[in-house]
Amino acid sequence: GRAITYSWQSSDPGSFSNPTSSETTYQPLTQGIHRIQVSVSNQRETIVKQMDLYISTTTPSYIYPQINQTGLPVNTSISMTFNGPMDDSTLNDASNIVIQGASGQNYTTVTPNFCKETNTLTVRSQPDFLPGDWITVKLKNIRTSSGFNVEVADWVFQIERLNLNIYTDPINDEDTY
Repeated sequence: GRAITYSWQSSDPGSFSNPTSSETTYQPLTQGIHRIQVSVSNQRETIVKQMDLYISTTTPSYIYPQINQTGLPVNTSISMTFNGPMDDSTLNDASNIVIQGASGQNYTTVTPNFCKETNTLTVRSQPDFLPGDWITVKLKNIRTSSGFNVEVADWVFQIERLNLNIYTDPINDEDTY
């Protein structure tokens, strides 16, 4: 049998973990469209395959509330800042933002507000969050200004619990809350 050899190349800066193996990992240095090429040879013939991959490094660089943050007020606003220009129509579309409580409560959002100058999305939930509820935030169908999808991991935070103190006045037979 003839030995089979592999050769991986990219049109853009980046590196392959093992450029002469049948399996490799590509580490891009820039975002954008990268043309990846693999050549497979058995010493008699060479087959070359090319594919275009879009590499996006656009992600939220800041989120509030932070992941697993606790003790937040029931009227907490949610915000995130992205590290690159975004398609504001995808972020201003309330159907792309899902806010759900562990209590089973689905929170609908007031009109989201995306600021292009700062790449910041702010969302206020209606109704207010339930005390003690763990809130999950999910974004879907979000795109960069170039039209490429951005995956945003879901995250959770907890609203402060209500402490209800009851004082009994045995003389007047009244309870005070």
